[in-house]
Amino acid sequence: MTLKIKICGLSSLEQIEMVRASGAEICGFIFANPSPRMIEPEYAVRNSFSRAASDIVRVAVFVNADDIYIERCISSVDANLIQLHGDESVERCFEIKSTFGLPVIKSFGVSSEQDLATAIKYSGVVDYFLFDAKPDNDLNAQRGGLNKTFDWSILKNWKGGNYYLSGGLNQNNINDAVNSSNPSVIDVSSGVESEPGLKDRKKLENFVKLTRLAYKKKL
Repeated sequence: MTLKIKICGLSSLEQIEMVRASGAEICGFIFANPSPRMIEPEYAVRNSFSRAASDIVRVAVFVNADDIYIERCISSVDANLIQLHGDESVERCFEIKSTFGLPVIKSFGVSSEQDLATAIKYSGVVDYFLFDAKPDNDLNAQRGGLNKTFDWSILKNWKGGNYYLSGGLNQNNINDAVNSSNPSVIDVSSGVESEPGLKDRKKLENFVKLTRLAYKKKL
């Protein structure tokens, strides 16, 4: 397995260029509130995001969205994958995957092995799992990009499919994260920012380099 890197929460052409220059393979566009990284589909179209990111994988991120909104957003960036970061049921994930014909990433907040037991129920329906720090209980709380880690050792008991690792990752802890888990994709947002929503070129470049180095050492 080759480890890939996803930079999530891009909101400008400059940020897309940073990701491309860094060598990261996947970018994420957030179409959900509340998030300082949210973009509107019309903004993405107006700024030709799909063309700017045409040579990297594009993920459209949603929280409990309806089909009409999903269609507008995936079209706006010509998305290759759909990421569901809300309370979507197994049935709803299947419905979205069937309707749009794109691979689905389903996110789960993790704080105990019970959360993995919930996630495994989605096996055979979603294409990838994403494990993140568990958000606040407030239904209106931000679901991702919280700059918050969780106990990665919990994932050693994961028996399901390939997963993305997210949640508070940065250049200071990525070595430990890679060595404590077995993800197919490392997913970062706040850890490569100078402030919420503002990607920092140097942090982004360093994060990608250190992630590659950590994985190489692990092998």
